Amino acid sequence: MDSLLGQIGVRDVDDCGMLTKQALKQFEGIVDPTKIVVTGGSHGGFLTAWLCGHPEYRDLWAAACMPNAVLDMNYMNASTDIPDWIAACVFN
Repeated sequence: MDSLLGQIGVRDVDDCGMLTKQALKQFEGIVDPTKIVVTGGSHGGFLTAWLCGHPEYRDLWAAACMPNAVLDMNYMNASTDIPDWIAACVFN
């Protein structure tokens, strides 16, 4: 988790996007690339939003769902149950 500080939306997004591309390549013929869905809540929702808008990965997904997504870090700073993590993410 420490490697994410200052890299939120970079390392985590690249890991998920590259792993999805690798899985599609490795399981070609088994996985239908037109039916790939990305979903996540909380930080997973944050990742989902980034993946859906990322220029390299946005065309991988047929659908996305972001229940309870963290999309506004300023709001999270005031409402979170993990203030130390949010402060580290925002102020790193």
